[in-house]
Amino acid sequence: MELEPTDSRQGRQVIREGQTLYYEVVGQGPPILLLHSFLCNLDLWEHQVEALRADFRVIAMDIRGHGRSGHSLPHSLDDLVDDALAVLDAEEVSAAHWCGLSIGGMISIRAALKVPQRVRSLVLMNTDAGAEDRRVVWKHYGLEAIARLFGLSLVKKSVLSLMFGRTTRKQQPELLRRWEDVFMTLHIPSMMRTLHALDRRKSLASELGQIHRPALVIHGDEDRALPIRRGRLLADELPRAEWRSMPRVGHLSCVEAPQEVNRHLLGFLRNQESR
Repeated sequence: MELEPTDSRQGRQVIREGQTLYYEVVGQGPPILLLHSFLCNLDLWEHQVEALRADFRVIAMDIRGHGRSGHSLPHSLDDLVDDALAVLDAEEVSAAHWCGLSIGGMISIRAALKVPQRVRSLVLMNTDAGAEDRRVVWKHYGLEAIARLFGLSLVKKSVLSLMFGRTTRKQQPELLRRWEDVFMTLHIPSMMRTLHALDRRKSLASELGQIHRPALVIHGDEDRALPIRRGRLLADELPRAEWRSMPRVGHLSCVEAPQEVNRHLLGFLRNQESR
């Protein structure tokens, strides 16, 4: 494993088994690891980083194939857990609060099962512990074929409607345009490899009772990518979970309603630290 400096953004890179992973560190205090959604990058957390940096050491990473991390090799969700652990190891962090949205939450849940000693608490946004619905998998095959043949422009409307709630799509057009630019520049082969990892994931529902770390589950009620019932089920099955539903918010809750997310996030984390 090699640690290398990067550019003026004060970011860092770690190389694990040939896979380059980019991450950024800011602030001082108890460490928290931020893991973004599929198709996004660490900029998804910009509002949370600013809110957390005064009290926490914030480590935000780009999942392989996303953002400034290198194009992805074939992988599973368990490989993404090992990627995250490599970043924590590089920063000499023995245990952190893990905060993940969508696939980032799935990685965090798997970390809590695989290496519970490395997880202080969980913040799980717009995610779930189940397997992918077979109807969704077949839909993914169709979208993949279109993207490979014609590029991402023909699927951008479908992507935006999955990633953002209907209220956000109506009221925050500039936010959609910003993230549309991100989605349209993604490396398609890398995205397909991660999509395959998502489609092949197994259900962890029967194992959630083994996770005894405190957890905060946040979910937007307009989420079409992962309907809110899946988040509610996750909160019900985790032994020490708190539940927060967010009205008029879709899949990317941390950018659609950042102030509300920050209020829930900071309240939960400060409560954990006070204990």
